[in-house]
Amino acid sequence: MVGASGTWKWSGLGCYRPGWFQVWVAALLGFCSAIAGPAPITIAPAVVAVRSASAQQFTVAVGATSGPVVWSVNGVVGGNPALGTVTSNGLFTASVSNPGVPLMVTASITNPIASSSATVGWQNPLPALVSLMPATVNIGNFTVIINGSGFVPGAQVTLNGVAIPATTLSSSQISFQATLTNAQSANIVVINPAPGSSASHPLTLKVVPPIAVQVSPVAFSVRLGGSQALTSTVANALDSSVVWSVNGTVGGGPDVGWISTNGVYSAPATQIPTNSVVVTATSTVNPAVSASAVVTFLNPVPVIQSMSPGILPLGSQAISVTGIGFVPGSQVVCDGTPLPTTFVSPTLLTAGLNILANPAGALGFQVLNPAPGPTNSALWVQPIAVASPKVSYLAAARFLEQAAWGPDAATIAHVQAIGFSAWLDEQMACPISWNAPSSDTSNNLNPQQSDFIYHALTGPDQLRQRVAFALSQVFVVSALKTGQPRQIVPYQNLLLNDALGNYVDLFRDVTLSPTMGVYLDMVNNDAANPVTGTAANENYAREMLQLFSIGTLLLNPDGTPQLDSNGQSIPTYDQPTIVALSRALTGWTFPGPTILLGHNPENYTGPMQAVDANHDSGAKTILFSQVLPAGQGAAADLEAVVQAVANHPNVAPFISLRLIQHLVESNPSPDYLARISQVFTQTGGNLGQVVRAILLDPEARQADDPTVTPNPNSGHLREPLLYTINLLRAFYGQVSIPHNVIALGQVMGQQLFYSPTVFNYYSPLYQTSGGLPGPEFQLVNSATSLIRANSVYELITKQLNGAVSFDLTPLTSLASSPSDLVDAVDHALLYGRLPIEMKGLILNALRATTDPVLRARTAIYLVATSAIYQIQH
Repeated sequence: MVGASGTWKWSGLGCYRPGWFQVWVAALLGFCSAIAGPAPITIAPAVVAVRSASAQQFTVAVGATSGPVVWSVNGVVGGNPALGTVTSNGLFTASVSNPGVPLMVTASITNPIASSSATVGWQNPLPALVSLMPATVNIGNFTVIINGSGFVPGAQVTLNGVAIPATTLSSSQISFQATLTNAQSANIVVINPAPGSSASHPLTLKVVPPIAVQVSPVAFSVRLGGSQALTSTVANALDSSVVWSVNGTVGGGPDVGWISTNGVYSAPATQIPTNSVVVTATSTVNPAVSASAVVTFLNPVPVIQSMSPGILPLGSQAISVTGIGFVPGSQVVCDGTPLPTTFVSPTLLTAGLNILANPAGALGFQVLNPAPGPTNSALWVQPIAVASPKVSYLAAARFLEQAAWGPDAATIAHVQAIGFSAWLDEQMACPISWNAPSSDTSNNLNPQQSDFIYHALTGPDQLRQRVAFALSQVFVVSALKTGQPRQIVPYQNLLLNDALGNYVDLFRDVTLSPTMGVYLDMVNNDAANPVTGTAANENYAREMLQLFSIGTLLLNPDGTPQLDSNGQSIPTYDQPTIVALSRALTGWTFPGPTILLGHNPENYTGPMQAVDANHDSGAKTILFSQVLPAGQGAAADLEAVVQAVANHPNVAPFISLRLIQHLVESNPSPDYLARISQVFTQTGGNLGQVVRAILLDPEARQADDPTVTPNPNSGHLREPLLYTINLLRAFYGQVSIPHNVIALGQVMGQQLFYSPTVFNYYSPLYQTSGGLPGPEFQLVNSATSLIRANSVYELITKQLNGAVSFDLTPLTSLASSPSDLVDAVDHALLYGRLPIEMKGLILNALRATTDPVLRARTAIYLVATSAIYQIQH
């Protein structure tokens, strides 16, 4: 490859530097010519100087050859604007600006391989003077602008042969100041510096006695497209009228701006080659007498009129911004971040950005015009979305409310891109985010509570974390009795491990958990001792039926009670069944060394261990009159109990109902429950498949259609922990370690791990005052309702005294447009379902402040504390 001179490049011949390479080639060709005869190619002229932007024709003499002549400049075929270009016929055109490197034009042939080069010296252009503004000046100090061409930085102006300070304004204008004390005609010459130093022909500046003409203001700034009034005063003349001109043109023109007969200057709408013009008032009596004002242009106020694509797809994206008032150097800014921007025209900019999903579902754009007079456009809001989504934004967000600890923008986008089923497949295969092991015997669960919040907030295994929490509210243990970290951690990890497995394994593992054994008194629960008067403890036997598996009444698959011939509901068990089960579950102690008698010391690192000597080995009659024969050991009796309970037909509707209530809605229809019970039965209690069926059921997905009015009896109240973590995830909340996020749940009535009873934080049977099932509403009263609102304020506004942080940039960038901000918060929390009446009320509240952060927090607070958000539909 061949690059610019002065850099190393690689070719088939190895690493070389272009100048050295050409010397080597020339030497090689010379050697070859000494053997083979005359050089096969010769370029003429061999040395030449070419001025800026001028052309030079090269010719080439070529011997016998079958290949074409290839022209290059410094090794670049055809050259380029920076070095100069050369046509296929050898016409070289010099670059406008000094290339800064030696130039060599080369003609090459391939048959035989040969080349010939010419050395080109670049020279500054010849300056040419066209006019002076003004052409006549008064005695004294004056300023003149020389109009012409070929001016370069460093050009020198001479007045009557004396060099004077000058400023090169552009290639066509030079400004200088001088002082003459007598009337005369002065010669003006412009001399360009080396390389190719040259002088222009002179222009004559006429110096006359002063008919005093004054212009006010003598210098001012005006925005492109704006205007400014000037006044003129003519002294020492009977006629005080003047002729106004701009850059020497009476009345001005579209490229320099217009000046009216009464002195109102109107700047051009778009930028001109220079950043200033001269407005001149010339005496009508003596046109040689004038006064001038220098006008400096400020960039216009940009206006965005449209943007494409109309909806910005996620990922790397090129955008086009259409509007007015754009100038070279205009910058497109997105959510406060400048983007790489290309100025195409005063009405078109292009930019590139990598679009990530954000809670607002939109990006705020502005165009910033640079100095002079930097200014920005009004806010332009453009929606963003997943390209070719498999499911809608609303559907994906609702799905994640049910299947995760709440949606965030990135996960919503991912679900939209791959669909529900594929997301569930990913989650089923996702590695488990375990709780950190602990041997701590204190009653301080703060680290474990923080660990739980962290996994719920950031864990990739969102489905497992959510289902495990639901199961923890069915298979309840409470830190009120088992509050040591060494007790809670193994039990929480047990639920995580079994959350998407088979119910029978979960039921068995819970039954053998030392933590559950302590909580419901199964550990060290020995057979009855007539001598001491002890009997087997019935706590676990009762709760395993009432709360963990079959409930108290026989159920149909749709959850409705079975009725006897008298129309009465049928109990699932009686007291003798409980007694028999408690006997069957005796003889278990803490894990540890194998022992034949007695009890192991406390240990929670594995399942409980059987000690047959402590087990009631008599015959027992358990569910469905199943008889456990005498002489069986503790392990055989326990497994028989596990299988009998897990295979009970009540388990399918009972457990399915609990999972539906925790994940989707408190009041599912009988048909919904029947469909899930059927999946439970057909899969042998595969909880992963049951959860999949719950989440994909038509009743769960019905409200995914925005045209469908949600059933007012569907959904469920967001319980405190779910409420808090949903808000954190919605705005990418981050928590410090340690933090007191868990305290929010506690003050709202749900202290993590500290269920007040074996029935959970709230009863699964609780009904609202209207008689509808609504378990979470048991935590709501006048006090906790106020606390819920205060908790949102503590979280969003005070950020728990620095323990929590949110990136609200997607919202604060829209805050200058309250209606767009409200739409963004609606998008983040309600997925476009905020009623129009509520939008109006929130807009009125936002107008009380102009602070962007306060506006964003206020909008979040008002939506998050509304009933329409607190009740998840």
